Amino acid sequence: MPPDGAGERLDRLLALWYEGVSRARVQDWIRAGCVRVGGEPATRPSQSVDAGVRIEVTPPAALEPKRREGAALDVLFQDEHILAIDKPAGLIVHPREGGGRGDSLAEVAELHYGPLPPISGAERPGIVHRLDMDTSGVIVLARTDVAARSLVDQFQARTVEKVYHAFVQGDPRFDSEWIEAPIERHPRSHERMHIAEEGEGREAETYYEVRERFGHTTLLECRPSTGRTHQIRVHLEHVGLPILGDRLYTGGRTRRPSRAGRPTIGRQALHALTLRFDHPATLERTQLEAPLAADLEALLAALRAGSAG
Repeated sequence: MPPDGAGERLDRLLALWYEGVSRARVQDWIRAGCVRVGGEPATRPSQSVDAGVRIEVTPPAALEPKRREGAALDVLFQDEHILAIDKPAGLIVHPREGGGRGDSLAEVAELHYGPLPPISGAERPGIVHRLDMDTSGVIVLARTDVAARSLVDQFQARTVEKVYHAFVQGDPRFDSEWIEAPIERHPRSHERMHIAEEGEGREAETYYEVRERFGHTTLLECRPSTGRTHQIRVHLEHVGLPILGDRLYTGGRTRRPSRAGRPTIGRQALHALTLRFDHPATLERTQLEAPLAADLEALLAALRAGSAG
């Protein structure tokens, strides 16, 4: 091993050596016993490597991930510190725990742009916040440790401004509303979150404004001040405005067949439109915006056409 790698994490070092191989994939190799350090099988991706120690790697074909053909990222902004992506619906943000995962946003980003800093453990390279798999829109990744610390601090301090657009079932009574209701994991479903009893759960606040009304469907602009899992989806269901296409949070309503001329939405109609934060290096207030996803643009056009008819 070259001397300049002394003291480095094993998984990070191997990801640097193998161009185009993500740290998550290297971790799979290590856990499968395919990496030997000093003649002994490596046991932990996080173990440090001493100078002069021999490292042997035999990547198994079975652990090669099935990569999306033609996988590409829609880059909104990039520099040496951050990478902003317009994430499509259907793409997970970080690798799932356990084996057998496909490409995630983090893995694809590392494939194209090289290793990203480990955040909250090496399983989440570059990820300082997240979007649900079926939520589209703008997401920012850190490319350096310094940028990661800055962005994590800003999200925790709630100085990052987040704007979402959501198409919901129902006609809100008010043009705007603050929803303040704590959120916790559902006791009978690990996949779901729900509104917690008073004094329990984690604080959560969401503000929304009506952008357009279409009878029984409404376009809302949502500004969450906290970042709980599924927060907007849970809060809107809580006030009787479940998001169109959301399979988890339906407000107790059965899905109705799509009306004639209205596109079918196969995912929750939720889009992360805008992020505003202080750039980690320049400290300038930075705004990143992702245009409404094509399927939601089609939905909006159909709703407008129906209202005009």
